[in-house]
Amino acid sequence: MRYAVHSALRYALYQLGQAVPGSPPTRFVALRLYLDAPCLRDGLGTDGASEEILGALLDPGGTAVEPLPKRLRGALWFHRLRLTARSAVRGISNRGSTGSRGSSRSISSSPTTRLTELLPALGDALLGDLVAALDRRQLRAAGQDVGPVQSLQAARFLEGCRADLSLLGLPDPILPSWRDAKPPLAVGASGTGAPVALCLPSHRLRGGFREQYRRLLDLLRPSLLALGDRAVAKGYLVSAEDLFFLPLDLINDLEGPSKPKWLDGAIESNRKEWQTLRGREAPADTLGNVEPAKRLDLAAGFAPLWPLV
Repeated sequence: MRYAVHSALRYALYQLGQAVPGSPPTRFVALRLYLDAPCLRDGLGTDGASEEILGALLDPGGTAVEPLPKRLRGALWFHRLRLTARSAVRGISNRGSTGSRGSSRSISSSPTTRLTELLPALGDALLGDLVAALDRRQLRAAGQDVGPVQSLQAARFLEGCRADLSLLGLPDPILPSWRDAKPPLAVGASGTGAPVALCLPSHRLRGGFREQYRRLLDLLRPSLLALGDRAVAKGYLVSAEDLFFLPLDLINDLEGPSKPKWLDGAIESNRKEWQTLRGREAPADTLGNVEPAKRLDLAAGFAPLWPLV
């Protein structure tokens, strides 16, 4: 999914008038995708606007070092108004997703084609998160007490209101969202019983990227499983779910006339690493983060409800 993250990041940076890194400024650590700070810094430059955007991406809970340039303030004003008015962070539609092998619409589209269709809304969600992080860092620099917040959907869920469960769940393509695999806590989203709510305010733009990324994984799942079914029929895979342990940019090799030689080894290695990580302490949200690693139970999947800074 590096392509999706890079495309969304390129879009967000372009909308704020920033240079776009040529190569993906990301790297994988323990099967988790991180922003690569040195690569980002080289791509963004060293002017005041670039430094503040870099800080918002890598340390959204920090404090701005200097006031934002006038040009960047104008771009933030426009996109803050646009995204809030359109509620654009909710933008990826659930149409075409059934949670399993999917509708004819999902199966007829290749995973890469489906991903391309969903990228614009993902880009707006990342832009919204970035705008909010820049705003909140400036408020801290002005001396205001700006603490953690929740996304709107997380707040509704924790208050026992009806929430969109396709937005909640671990950002793991192997696991479904809470809509299809509800943990015990998810009963509150039906409106029939409220879990204990966190006493935190909500923010309209924070958390949108993670939630839209989770929904995107759900929407890709039917076409991925359909491709996996075809690979099983050809004898390439033991089960359709094996496909989730392959890089997205290589899965089209499963449509070839012969089984790729690297296939079994890649599946075995990635599955073993994924299973080893289950139930262990989660990696920090950013490399070099001094905060203690949060305990992550993949069976419960409470990660999307962690406070956002």
